[in-house]
Amino acid sequence: MIGYTRRPLKDRLAEYSKMHGYQYMVILPNGLTLDSAMQLEKMLQERIKQDRKHTLFKKYCPYRREQRYFPSQGPVSAAPHDPVHSVYMAWWDANSE
Repeated sequence: MIGYTRRPLKDRLAEYSKMHGYQYMVILPNGLTLDSAMQLEKMLQERIKQDRKHTLFKKYCPYRREQRYFPSQGPVSAAPHDPVHSVYMAWWDANSE
């Protein structure tokens, strides 16, 4: 999964581990403004969906990869211009299930 957050990575991973079973998460870029982070998340989401034969599309969560992209920044940010926003990638190891 590709997503946006301004929360600490460990908090986001704990939430996604409980909700979706994700085991791993990495910040792609950190220290972005809200607009930059939202633009990057959208670009990555759209790029993954462009080529259905590409590994990125095939490995993307099967019940999410065909869905429309809905950007969400969660609760309104008090600091949209402060460089506190991140884009992340979360996944699980299919071999460990």
